[in-house]
Amino acid sequence: MTHELMKSEQEYHKNLEENVTQGIQHPMLVYWHNIDPVNEPDVAASVDIKNRYSICKSCDSFDTLFKRCEQCNCFMPIKTQFKMFSCPIGKW
Repeated sequence: MTHELMKSEQEYHKNLEENVTQGIQHPMLVYWHNIDPVNEPDVAASVDIKNRYSICKSCDSFDTLFKRCEQCNCFMPIKTQFKMFSCPIGKW
């Protein structure tokens, strides 16, 4: 992987985490809504996204380097945005 590509990926992940912390939905969710509003994924409200991710970040099972849950191995900036998902240890 080139240095430029690594830098752009790091920037993407930084922006993604900042957006989730603020309750901003992932751009792909907005895209899905625009192309198929009837079959779009059931997305959590902004306040729920912020609260869920805040809970994850304070949990002992949260891997701060990779932003993953050590219980379910999910990438939490994305998982917290969908209503159908829940915390594997019942925190949200």
